[in-house]
Amino acid sequence: METAPSSPEPSGGGTARLRAGDLRFLREPSWVALTLLVALLVPAFWHLSTWQFHRLDARRVQNTEVAAATANAPRELSEVIKGRFGRAVPDWTPVWVDVRWEPVNLMARKRWRDDVMGFWAVSPARTSAGTLLCVRGWVPTTKSAATTPTIALPPSTAVGSDGVRLRGWLIEADEGVQAPGLPAGQISRVNKTAWPGMAGSALSSVALVLDHAHTEGSAFGAAAGLYDLTPPTPSEGPHHSYAWQWRAFIVLVLVGWARLVLNEARVHAATRASTVSD
Repeated sequence: METAPSSPEPSGGGTARLRAGDLRFLREPSWVALTLLVALLVPAFWHLSTWQFHRLDARRVQNTEVAAATANAPRELSEVIKGRFGRAVPDWTPVWVDVRWEPVNLMARKRWRDDVMGFWAVSPARTSAGTLLCVRGWVPTTKSAATTPTIALPPSTAVGSDGVRLRGWLIEADEGVQAPGLPAGQISRVNKTAWPGMAGSALSSVALVLDHAHTEGSAFGAAAGLYDLTPPTPSEGPHHSYAWQWRAFIVLVLVGWARLVLNEARVHAATRASTVSD
């Protein structure tokens, strides 16, 4: 007895051929939500990648500016700021300045040194151009940020004296106002809001980081427990790797979504083929 010829096997080694109708599941609410999520993640990750590349460019510009500034010989502070009212002085510009200390310690919170959190010891000093905030050094946090470190005050200087001659680097003052409710003696911003009378000073937009290697001794602001601060070492940071990491996430999201869609479509195609054969 002759038997009817068997139906040809689905192409692809037993896998049903995919058709457009097998993608109708993409209209289901769960798949619509997943697809919308992917559509949101891809541009978001691209934006984050681009942002990291912009940060890398900014870091390179900063490295160039710091290298150019620190390569210069220090000049008198009055020469550096002359004619620069309203214009920024490049960070880490080396200067000489004669000051008379105010015997005051202001501890600037949340300042890093070698990946350790601590304080900047900041003291106001009077100059011929006005009051200048001087960063005398860094001290680590001991118990908690609420505990103000105890550091020796800079020596008071008699009115009318020549004071002391400091060498250091000018940096741009912080933006913003002081955070409310800080412990006594602490500040959150190194700027004109940290000390009365700074608002009218020609030096209110900058601060001076002391170069202790060239101005050693207690008269120049050094004190036991203070660590020196120096210009940052040129580094591009992790921005390049982070940028490509976000772009790799884009590929993973798209490949993952495509894989899920393909697997689901194959399930629907197999179900259709099984229904037809029955």
